[in-house]
Amino acid sequence: MTCPESPGYVRFAINGVVFGSLDESGLENRNDPNPRSIRWSQENNIVVASIPGFVDKTQCTDRRGLWRLDVRIRTLTREKRDFLRDLGPGPHRVTTSLQSRCMYLRSKEAEQVEGEDDLTWMWNLSFIEAND
Repeated sequence: MTCPESPGYVRFAINGVVFGSLDESGLENRNDPNPRSIRWSQENNIVVASIPGFVDKTQCTDRRGLWRLDVRIRTLTREKRDFLRDLGPGPHRVTTSLQSRCMYLRSKEAEQVEGEDDLTWMWNLSFIEAND
């Protein structure tokens, strides 16, 4: 039996809507799959000043870079498809097993999977941390 806390099971949610649920036997629900990939990144602003005849000088110009999140997910139900289709810029509470952050939706792409029914879509979602 697989538990939500077990390695390999990533609980992903946007505004409390969970993607990737378990069935009655505790296994991944085939009609509500986990995200295919979740990628968090954080970049810091580093300025490089060229000093003739010496080693360049570097300086970090921010205390902490903003978090970015890229998610690839497959939807198989009308409810999840319509939720992502109608998802606006936000901000949204996005939760993964790594962390939960308030984020803006930068972009989204939907691709209908060849040979699948009309409810099967692959989504690429790109978020950036809200720092208002």
